[in-house]
Amino acid sequence: MLVGWMLRLADDDPEGARQELDELDERLRPARLLIQHVWRVVNVTEVSLYEGKPRRAYDELAELVPKLEKAYLLRTESTRVRVLFARARASLALACTEKEGEREGKLAEARALVTRLEHEGFPLAKGYARIVAIGIDHAAGRTESTARALESVEKVLLEHGARLHALSVKVRRGQLTKGPEGEVLVSSALADLRAEGLMRPEAFVPVYAPGPYPKLESLFSE
Repeated sequence: MLVGWMLRLADDDPEGARQELDELDERLRPARLLIQHVWRVVNVTEVSLYEGKPRRAYDELAELVPKLEKAYLLRTESTRVRVLFARARASLALACTEKEGEREGKLAEARALVTRLEHEGFPLAKGYARIVAIGIDHAAGRTESTARALESVEKVLLEHGARLHALSVKVRRGQLTKGPEGEVLVSSALADLRAEGLMRPEAFVPVYAPGPYPKLESLFSE
């Protein structure tokens, strides 16, 4: 079930989603850093990626994560994994917008975060790591086995109940599969995301599976 800020984002209202998260931030401001601050920065990262603003996502994480680490709020593995995944996605998404000289630095950051994710024991950590690693390979021009690798990740994500992530990966797999087969993969995955309650599913795909993939167009008329 979608609640709060995510419900706003599902309704294609990123401004409303950010407002809800900003109101939470205002309520938390007088307090010391709490676990709620961790969830807020992960959630606001996803709003920024939905809006196509990876620089904002990257900067918000860069500002807050060191403070969260200093406050020992990332000691729990599941929390740490979600923050690492948010940082890796933001770094990859930003790399795809940078000039060639600056791009490699952000890709290197994303690679380092992938390595950290791969060493975590949390069930979804390796699936998260593979989403970003495949996007990095694609950005570096290593595309020969990307579609097959995405199919493997999709299965892992589904096994662990990460359906929105898996459907986003399926869209990316379809984009890299030539001909009618690829078109069917994209259209069916977007339709399934729509059925999950996402009004503009094509905007959600870069949130969960960023990378230098072709721009998605909506298949749904309002």
